Amino acid sequence: MSYVTIFAGNSVNGTYSTLQALQAAGNHTTLAYTHMLLCGLKAWATQTAADGAEEARKMCGGHGYMVISGLPEIVNSVLATCTFEGENYVMWGQVSHYLTKGVDAATLPADLVYLEAYCADMTSSCKAVGTDFRESRVLLDIFRRRAAKCIVEAYNLVAAAEKGNGLSREQAENKHATSLIVAARAHIELYVLEASIKQLASLPADTDMSIKAALNRLVSLFGLSTISSPFSPFAASFLGDRYISASQILEMRDQTDQLIQELLPDIVALTDAWSFTDASLQSALGCKDGDVYHRIMAWTRRLPVNVEAKNNGGVFKAGWEQYISPFLRENRERRSGSRL
Repeated sequence: MSYVTIFAGNSVNGTYSTLQALQAAGNHTTLAYTHMLLCGLKAWATQTAADGAEEARKMCGGHGYMVISGLPEIVNSVLATCTFEGENYVMWGQVSHYLTKGVDAATLPADLVYLEAYCADMTSSCKAVGTDFRESRVLLDIFRRRAAKCIVEAYNLVAAAEKGNGLSREQAENKHATSLIVAARAHIELYVLEASIKQLASLPADTDMSIKAALNRLVSLFGLSTISSPFSPFAASFLGDRYISASQILEMRDQTDQLIQELLPDIVALTDAWSFTDASLQSALGCKDGDVYHRIMAWTRRLPVNVEAKNNGGVFKAGWEQYISPFLRENRERRSGSRL
């Protein structure tokens, strides 16, 4: 997820640079699209980062709660990004508003033309594009179909609320905000996949083939896990229109497991490639030498409260004897007289 976020970020930076050049010449035609894209990627990337940081903390067990693990600080810092510079639900609303306006337009915006193919044939089968779900072409077809399905369904709900219930567009979008956010996320995740594939295709010709292979596996893993995860609201979304069968979902999960096994030898290198230093992480768990437990004990001994206890002849011993031990002794005596 970190790698595809970087790929998408590189791509949108190019889009923003293009907008600046056009605006300098008085052309603002791509402003709405760029605004939508930046809103959507802000919401998607910050939530993805927050989820990933929390997942990392949980994977470290009880150690992940310790301040000296560095993870509580990382989690809190990243989680804040979901709110500042635009709260994420507001950002998703900007994306969904762009989508509904695009469907309303006489001519679909360039980034929504995949809707035409979906509407033309809503019963096509994914089997026609093959069963190697790791292929970029196949993943793109699936993501376009998913985004189109979600957008059309959400738009139809909004349109029905306007006509049937006499609501304004704003009221109708508010009523069906959940479906619109699902559609907005599907549209942005399609962009992330497309951007990642294009970024890989634009790597220098002399890039080592092993690096290209590892990065391609990462992009395929993003695509497959996004579609087939049992925790994803989209895992069964195609079954109703027979686009993907239940057996194909299971095949995707098998290929996901296979990808993880293939990536295993490269995981340390892919992680170290970010070049985070021990000083920047400030983590007893994440240091380069991996000597976790000796470092936890060494850092704990240097904590001010422990240094003070050592220098003053035992602050904790005095506290135990003055407060905690009498309290426990009183509790024990009280319980010993109970008949329950």
